[in-house]
Amino acid sequence: MRRDDQIGRIIDLKRQVSRALHGATPEPLSRLDLTVAQMRILYLLGREGEVAVGRIAERLGVAQPSATRTLDRLVRQELVECFRHPSDRRVSLHRLAPAGQGLLDQLQQGRRARLEAALRRLDPSVLGQIEESFRLLRDALDEVAADTSREAAAPGEDRERHALQPTPIDAHGTGPPTTMELPGDGAAPVMATAPGAAAEGQT
Repeated sequence: MRRDDQIGRIIDLKRQVSRALHGATPEPLSRLDLTVAQMRILYLLGREGEVAVGRIAERLGVAQPSATRTLDRLVRQELVECFRHPSDRRVSLHRLAPAGQGLLDQLQQGRRARLEAALRRLDPSVLGQIEESFRLLRDALDEVAADTSREAAAPGEDRERHALQPTPIDAHGTGPPTTMELPGDGAAPVMATAPGAAAEGQT
C-alpha cells in the first residue's frame, strides 16, 4: 500500500466525517437563511473576537467591499455588532452579538451530540483505537505547528546572529565598509480575491 494513497484516503475520510457532522441543517440556520460567507464570518469572529473589516476580508480571501456588505447583513440580523476602535475612530471593528454567539453555541452543541451518538454505537475496543489515533494525530499536528513557527522565525534569527558576529579586520587595522543593503520591507500587501467573491456581494 503506497503511503501517499493511504494519506489521501485518510484525508477523504476526514472530509466525509466533517460532512456527516454538518449534514442536517439546524433549525436556527434554516430559519435565518444564512449564506456560507456569513457563517464563515461568524466562525471567524467566534475565534478571534473583535476584528477589523480589512482583516476579515483578508482572512476570507475576498475584496473588502464584499466583506463589508456581508457584515452589514449580519448586523441587520443582530448577529454581529459594529463599533469604532477605541483609539482610532476611523477604524470599524466587528464582534459577535449575543444572538450570534448563541447561534454558534447551538451549532456546536448539535454537532457534539451527533458525534457522541455515533461513538456510542461503537465497541469499546474500537473507541480505544480511535482515541489513540486522534492522540497521535494531535501530537503530529503540534509538531508541524512547531516546525512552522521555527521556520518563520529563522530568517530573523539569522540576521541577528550575523549582526553579532565580529567584524573582520584587515592588515591595516580597518574593517570592511559598514554599508549593507537589506531587502526592503515596505511593500504594500497584495489582497487576493477568491473566485466567487463578486457573487457574494450580490447575495
